[in-house]
Amino acid sequence: MAHPRISRSAPLSGLNKAQMAAYNAVANQKYRTPFPYFSKVKLRAVRTGAGPFVYTVAQGTEVRAFSYGIGDSMQIAGFTAFDGVATAADTNLSKRDETISGEVVEIHGIAAQPMPAALDVKATGDPVERRILGHELLSSVCEAVSWHLSLNGGQNSFKLGVLPMIPGAGGISGAADAPITEQQVQGGGNTKPFATNGNPLRSNYFSLPEQLTWNRSGDRDSQLNIIGRVERNIILNSGGNPDAPLDDVAASNSIAGDDANAIAVVVYPEVLCIEILFHLKASVLGKRSRAQ
Repeated sequence: MAHPRISRSAPLSGLNKAQMAAYNAVANQKYRTPFPYFSKVKLRAVRTGAGPFVYTVAQGTEVRAFSYGIGDSMQIAGFTAFDGVATAADTNLSKRDETISGEVVEIHGIAAQPMPAALDVKATGDPVERRILGHELLSSVCEAVSWHLSLNGGQNSFKLGVLPMIPGAGGISGAADAPITEQQVQGGGNTKPFATNGNPLRSNYFSLPEQLTWNRSGDRDSQLNIIGRVERNIILNSGGNPDAPLDDVAASNSIAGDDANAIAVVVYPEVLCIEILFHLKASVLGKRSRAQ
């Protein structure tokens, strides 16, 4: 005999005990859906000195991924007030530290993706400037910055190691401008290969042998952050060689009509910065949207 279809709009008072149990079982079922969680951090090294120049990131500096939602300030993640508020290109969190719609999130893996360039806004209010990925700064970050995952706002954390230990989910390859290396006499600039932390393939993750659970707001383990901590001072020099730093170079006319000896202008940038996108390989658990 066919069982009657139970609708959410049907009066529950008309159900017998077995039907009520069946209804509750369906109504309280959970679904598991793969869903990306992502958030950016930024590390900046500001030029000091009258030339040659020094670029530094101080020991103890911290940046936190997943520490802001769309529309929030991103200063806790290393951005400046002049960078503006977070957009959907920076994170997909609605609220800082919290899962998006109150789901429980099972984390199976973590990826860290250095971005090919970073956007930076000067305190003078100048337009947004695109900063090419600084090979030297990224290399130093790989050596001097430790990364930690916390589920309670930083009180306790899992030590993930350094950036090369966390593969990238998308990968970058090839080369780009290296703005503070020694410049070619005749101009044209130098390039360096991108530092990669894994094959440039999608779904490349640091796998967690035992998954972590990011719980809904109000529960234990409900405030997720990935924290980068600068363990040693990062000090970079214009020209790239600390034993022979270089200053800006003014243009020079050719010598005795020999264009091969002409010197191009070299101006070292005011700021070096990199952005790193953290991506969680995760599944969300939530109630069914309707009973079948």
